[in-house]
Amino acid sequence: MKIVLTGATGFVGRALVSNLSILTGSREPIEIRALVRTPAQFVAPENVTVFPGSVTDIPEGLFFDEPHVLIHLGVKQIDHDGTGFDEDNVFGTKNLLSNTNQHTLGVIYGSTLSVLGQGAQSNTSERDVINPQTPLARSRAEAERLILTKMKQDKHWGFCLRPRFILDVSDKFVLPGIQGLAKKGLYIGNGQQRFSIISVQDYAKIIIELVEYILLDNGQKPVQQTPLNVGYRRPVTFDSIFSGFRLEMSYRSKVKRLRMPGWLPLLLKGAKNRKLTAKAVQLELIGFDHYGDVNKLETFIGDEITKKDGEDILYQMIKDITTTSC
Repeated sequence: MKIVLTGATGFVGRALVSNLSILTGSREPIEIRALVRTPAQFVAPENVTVFPGSVTDIPEGLFFDEPHVLIHLGVKQIDHDGTGFDEDNVFGTKNLLSNTNQHTLGVIYGSTLSVLGQGAQSNTSERDVINPQTPLARSRAEAERLILTKMKQDKHWGFCLRPRFILDVSDKFVLPGIQGLAKKGLYIGNGQQRFSIISVQDYAKIIIELVEYILLDNGQKPVQQTPLNVGYRRPVTFDSIFSGFRLEMSYRSKVKRLRMPGWLPLLLKGAKNRKLTAKAVQLELIGFDHYGDVNKLETFIGDEITKKDGEDILYQMIKDITTTSC
């Protein structure tokens, strides 16, 4: 198994490299060529060869002259430097694709359900029309388009993965954010808004199974270029996360309910204030349904992962967070 990887030092990339390293020795050799912007910050396992560079500056020799799959996780998610997202997420993706070769049998891209928009997404399918409404989402939607178009031209596989919440005890955004609300007692909406979740470890395993599908298929089936919703079959509710933290952390603050009418985020955005706009985006993220149908994903990898109980996995994470914070 030969893989070209971007984003190896990120949240998902680290989990993927770890899982691939565990598999090394239990099956055919796994070789990874990782494009890393800051090699000094990355301790590479034996089966990983580091290529210093970035998606806008591809080093020579990154791609194999043998059958391989490109896993593109190198996404700019936060605009710390104020330069926007297009340079990395759009032009970088285009540059990366221009360096693929005839041996690149497919591309797996870590996208997001947010390309569908900021409003409620209930049991969405991959056929739903995209409607990205933030600069980040627009850049990722364009990256999807570039990848699927290029792979269709090359007659190779293209998978754009659309999770909503990728969770882990080391998560620095979603779970800590809702934990903060639980501590304050700030309950958003009616609590029944549902979210697709996947643990970062299971997400890594899904990516590996898709790589195997591409490499082992070896032309036996018509190639496809498609988005894939990612998550456990049964979404979890805001209430289950909020209440889980309240119970495990023994929070006793008075619960205050914030109604979540559809016009509230629009009102905040209308103020044309950066902080209020950011707050509106956060409310849209946890105040509305955001979950998709994963049947199409299951046609490629089966249901061993997707049939897991997301609530059980979520509660175990909350317990682990509680233990480590004590």
